[in-house]
Amino acid sequence: DGAEVRLTDAIKGDGPDTVIHVPEPGVELPAVGSTVEVEIDWDRRFDHMQQHTGQHLLSASFEREVGARTVSFHLGSDVSTIDLDKELPAEQLEKVEDAANAVLWEDREVCVKFVTAAEAAKLPLRKDPTRTGDLRIVEIKDYDVSACGGTHVSRTGAIGCIVITAYERFKGGQRIEFACGGRALRAFRGLKRAVSGSIRLLSVVPADLPAAIEKVQDDFRANTWYMI
Repeated sequence: DGAEVRLTDAIKGDGPDTVIHVPEPGVELPAVGSTVEVEIDWDRRFDHMQQHTGQHLLSASFEREVGARTVSFHLGSDVSTIDLDKELPAEQLEKVEDAANAVLWEDREVCVKFVTAAEAAKLPLRKDPTRTGDLRIVEIKDYDVSACGGTHVSRTGAIGCIVITAYERFKGGQRIEFACGGRALRAFRGLKRAVSGSIRLLSVVPADLPAAIEKVQDDFRANTWYMI
């Protein structure tokens, strides 16, 4: 009847060709037995493709450049994170970020294929698979081979760029926040607005902003002490 229902998840069912689509809560569903059309939310899908392929590339760069292994990965709606098995200084994080983007800009092919367990055992997988049987393999040409069921871009250039936006100590290692493609652009715009507003209020150039904020803090502490 023209009504639209937004889906929030898709789950593999018991049968080989069965997929359970999960609608957003509180909506009126079509009657059982109805025929419906399903359409991909392309903006959301492409965003996930950029972040997920970017994570493969960034994790491979961490391992290749500084010997840091990825323990876990989380793809959020706003922020994505990689948990590393060791803590790294800022200069090494920048080294990994540069290496990942260098491969990205080479626009390497991203190949997807299915292999048997015996075939997978012969591949240089970055991480041991958690499941048995046939595996779906995602390969960034001559750089990374991983077992993964997620969605990915077909060439690294479509990731756009990879930026590390924050990092912190986490469970004996380090949690890395990162953004790729459109998210990286939005993060830059948000930072640009914040910096532009701050330098306008303090009447300084961007390079002098930290010193200007420090002076404001020092003046505030001095005046607060005087008032007490």
